[in-house]
Formats: sequence, C-alpha cells, structure tokens
Amino acid sequence: MMGQVAQTIEKAKANPKDFDAQRAAATLFYQIGRNAETVEYLEKAYNIDPVKFSELGAEGFMGQYYFEQKKYPESEAWFNRAIKANPADADLYVALAETYVKREPPSPDKAIEQIQLALKINPKNGHALRHLIEAYALKKDARAAEEAFNRLKQTDPASEDISKLETMVADLRAGRPVTIPKE
Repeated sequence: MMGQVAQTIEKAKANPKDFDAQRAAATLFYQIGRNAETVEYLEKAYNIDPVKFSELGAEGFMGQYYFEQKKYPESEAWFNRAIKANPADADLYVALAETYVKREPPSPDKAIEQIQLALKINPKNGHALRHLIEAYALKKDARAAEEAFNRLKQTDPASEDISKLETMVADLRAGRPVTIPKE
C-alpha cells in the first residue's frame, strides 16, 4: 500500500502537467488529513484545467482551507469559483460573506450583499441570519441588526447563539462597544 502511495505522489511530481496525477495525489493527501498538501496538488490541477477541476467540486474545500489559514483574499477567490460552479448553494454565499467580516479592516457592506443573496435562496437560513446580524453590527446599524435578530428568533428560536446575539444587539443599541461572537 505504501509503495502505491509513494508511486502516486512521484507520478504527480514527475508529471506536473498531468491533471489526473495531481488529482490522485490530492485525493491521497486528503484521505490522510494532510490538507496543506491536498491544497497544493488541487491548485496544480486547477492551473492545468479549471474546467475539469470544476467537475471535482473542490472549490468550496479550497475556500474553507484558506479561510482557516486567515488568507481571506485567497478564500474569497475560491468561494467565488465555488459559487460560479454552484450558484444555488446558499451556504457558499455565507462562507464568502464571512471572508469579508473576518478580514482587517472588515467589509460589512460586501458581507451583507452576499448574505442577502444567500437569503434569497433560503430565507430561513439561520447561519446566514447570524452573520447578517454581525455584519450590521460592524456597520453600527442597530436597527438593521435588530431586524435580522428578530428574523433569526422566528426562524431558529432554538439557536444556541440567541443569547449572545441578543446581548450584542442590546450593546449596539446602547452605543456600547460590540464584540462579534466566535463561531
């Protein structure tokens, strides 16, 4: 088995223009949880053939990887590719919006725009509503944050984030500093 793994990786290294060899190496690294190497080989595959790469459906994985690395521009690029490949997936718009909320400085208007697109697809998406509240808090728009919060309470009253978000909205209304809760 180890010989086969080494052979697959060597084939990818020896054939940097072979899409299938890069994909195979990425798959092996993904299976053993080595995401940095997975991304390295997926990027090579993408550069060889973006159309074939799109068939893998790995753009969202790439976006999430770079998001976790706090490389928000790279994450944004991959989430945009994922949205292009699957424009009906509301969660991809929310993930893209998160890249705008987390970067320094944040871009709440861009985040709100993406979240609104997600909510057009799924108006009851609690994850989207949670991030909409955060984006409005970053803009210091207490009224809009409260409206989004009320929508969240109606759609997902059992959300474990309700009390934290309620405190955040109350602080915003009172003009106190606001801390965005960690996810």
